[in-house]
Amino acid sequence: MRLISKCLLTLILLTASWVATDQQSSNAAETDSDRVYPTVYRVSDLPTWTGDRKFDVSILMRLVRLTTKASDWESNGGSSGYTCYPENLSLVVSTHRQNHEKIKELMKAIRKDIATK
Repeated sequence: MRLISKCLLTLILLTASWVATDQQSSNAAETDSDRVYPTVYRVSDLPTWTGDRKFDVSILMRLVRLTTKASDWESNGGSSGYTCYPENLSLVVSTHRQNHEKIKELMKAIRKDIATK
């Protein structure tokens, strides 16, 4: 009888451990998708140039903000932002994973459109 009790107790503890581990993994996945992180985008081939040949990402960033969730951006009280680097013709965007995916899709679509013209 004691052996059965010990086995049952061990089984209960293992099950509780698996459930706790599974919940931690689930919470980690949710936290990861909510995390803001920076990504560098090369934008020299995108519409980032003014008529007088100056690097200006404002039009591109308007498209990015329209494509992504507006409330995520600092200007709307969110935690997403961007910085442009004219020295190497790049844009660093800090935002959530879902927004980065949308930004990559947008830039891919713009490049495809430019290539077909």
